[in-house]
Amino acid sequence: MKHSPVPLPALVLALVLASVAAPLPAQTVADDFSTAGALVGSTPDAGTGLWTQIGASAASPLTVAGGSLALAASSGQSAQLNFAAGDVAAGTIYAGITFSVTPGTISSTSGTISTFFGFRSGTAATGDYEVAAGLFRPNGTAQTAGALPTTTSQFQVGFGDGAALPNGGTRWTETGTTGTSYRLVLAWNLDTDSARLWLNPTSELSAFTDIGSGLTGVARGIFVRQGAATSGQINLSNLQVATDFATAAAIPEPSTYATAAGLAVLGLAWFRRHRARFGNNL
Repeated sequence: MKHSPVPLPALVLALVLASVAAPLPAQTVADDFSTAGALVGSTPDAGTGLWTQIGASAASPLTVAGGSLALAASSGQSAQLNFAAGDVAAGTIYAGITFSVTPGTISSTSGTISTFFGFRSGTAATGDYEVAAGLFRPNGTAQTAGALPTTTSQFQVGFGDGAALPNGGTRWTETGTTGTSYRLVLAWNLDTDSARLWLNPTSELSAFTDIGSGLTGVARGIFVRQGAATSGQINLSNLQVATDFATAAAIPEPSTYATAAGLAVLGLAWFRRHRARFGNNL
């Protein structure tokens, strides 16, 4: 029996569909902050429920504009977004977000980091801040404890358990620069009570700082928090929370769709050229 070869357009179409419809890694929360307006009450791209205000303070409402969420250089409203209906007590959860600090907004040095992003247990009304990250310009006391000296255009990132971290908690080993974007990734292993922090990783093997034990607790969601003037104005974008590192670490780009579009154009050009040559025999 003679078999006709598969026409190139059909093959191209199959490749296009495969590239677009390939299954994504497990993703529990995502928000590209593309919907302008109040964050609290808004619907994320993925998650359990809506963004919900933490506590009673609605001062300095969290506001989204231009694909970014701005955290004021002061205390104010904070919000929680859940990735589960109840507290999760096992497994590893990864959370990634891109941040930058507006130049000239870090008012002074401090001995304590006020965390702005991380995990929360319980509900927005009654839960606790768990493993979380923040930044500061370390004062003399914090520097004596090992923090790095900074200029007015620099800061140091740290993480730990809770909303306030004396001496910066467990600190990243280099200073950051205002006006520069960083991809921050947290991993909390609920089985071993340990956690890791990466800045601008290219893989899970990239340099990290870690807390090896003692982080007992559970997780239900993530939070964004306006805590202190000493953090400066922090701009957030591209939130991803997942059960795998690659999803949390990657900054979403339309590369897959660009590839698909390129294949589609190639297939269409082939089809038109060969149709003109062979008529309706294709």
